[in-house]
Amino acid sequence: IGTDKAAKKDRSKLSFKDFILLFLVGQVLMYTGNFIGTILNQTIDSILGDVPENGIATIITETPMWLIFVLMVIVAPIVEELICRKLIIDRLSIYGDHIAILFSAVAFGLLHGNLYQFFYAVLLGGLLGYVYTKTRDVKYTIYMHMIINFMGSIVALPVQKALTDFYEMYDLAMIGEQFDFVSFILNAAIMLIYSNLQYGMIAGGIFAIIHLYKSKQIKLQRDKESI
Repeated sequence: IGTDKAAKKDRSKLSFKDFILLFLVGQVLMYTGNFIGTILNQTIDSILGDVPENGIATIITETPMWLIFVLMVIVAPIVEELICRKLIIDRLSIYGDHIAILFSAVAFGLLHGNLYQFFYAVLLGGLLGYVYTKTRDVKYTIYMHMIINFMGSIVALPVQKALTDFYEMYDLAMIGEQFDFVSFILNAAIMLIYSNLQYGMIAGGIFAIIHLYKSKQIKLQRDKESI
């Protein structure tokens, strides 16, 4: 996969520190993109009275956990990175890395097939494209993509259930009905831990952006091996 020009470019090793920093930057980009998508969908709803459906979210909630793990955490990151990063960026590198990253990011956004995910997928795709053009090694973007999908599916689903159960029990408490107090506290704890984790990663991402901006560029160790 790729072109002769891309094949001539040396691979670079991405240090664990830089991998973590870029992953945290990705959290900020996804949060920003998700905010834009939410505002746009609310605007469409206010104008048309109909919110575009998030098909992927619906499929995830109706699919067995083991199958979600196989498809979302293993298969999707490998296939999408080979197509959107390895294939598209390698073939468009002749027009410059900026053009290649842009087309790769937009293709990645369109691949998700809905407005809910388009904007954060484009921003995340731009970051993954940057990582790939810096390293010319698709394994880094695959790993990062796998972690993001794991958190957005396997981890987020129990949290979403805990959120739903929490508010159902809260409503019961408000009308004086009996509810499982232990489950109520457990669900509250799950929500608190997850939200703190999310806020912590966003704060870390802001720090990472500042750090990477001040350092001007990510320092990569060159590897003699070529693609």
